[in-house]
Amino acid sequence: DSSSQYVGLNLEQTFSPTLLGSLRAGYQNKSFDADEISDESSPYFDAKLTMVASKATRISAGIGYSMFEADVYPFTSQDRTLASLSVAHDITARFALYVTGSYQLSEYSGNQSLDQTASDGEEEILQASARLAYMINRSNWIELGYQYLDLSSDFREEFDRNRVSIGWRTNL
Repeated sequence: DSSSQYVGLNLEQTFSPTLLGSLRAGYQNKSFDADEISDESSPYFDAKLTMVASKATRISAGIGYSMFEADVYPFTSQDRTLASLSVAHDITARFALYVTGSYQLSEYSGNQSLDQTASDGEEEILQASARLAYMINRSNWIELGYQYLDLSSDFREEFDRNRVSIGWRTNL
């Protein structure tokens, strides 16, 4: 088990009617109950810019860095850097298209491991997705999506994945 403490600041700025920005930054500390794992502290930040290119198109770009829960055993945490770019476009009043790409670098340290013989390493995830949404009414949408993911790792088998989805989204 662990406990985390955060202190930070969140700023949002409207630079113009077509350009919005946000910044979240601070410091985090994570304490572990297990004696063999040392506590860890790290700065964090997330920055995002959104441009309203037209009444129908929005473009967002973001980058962030933080200490995050580990995805790989036996590590307890990872230092994660994430960059993303997304475009949302209203094709018509009822159809919308969303396209997103992201790159994630996860760095693992051997001193943040349940196994003290574990060595440092990293994982990289490249992801791209597209989603088409049809608005049935103000509360209901039908969505068709595609996602591609490529994982490169120093710790586990590397893979790429293609996923197709269809779903119903509702706002209650």
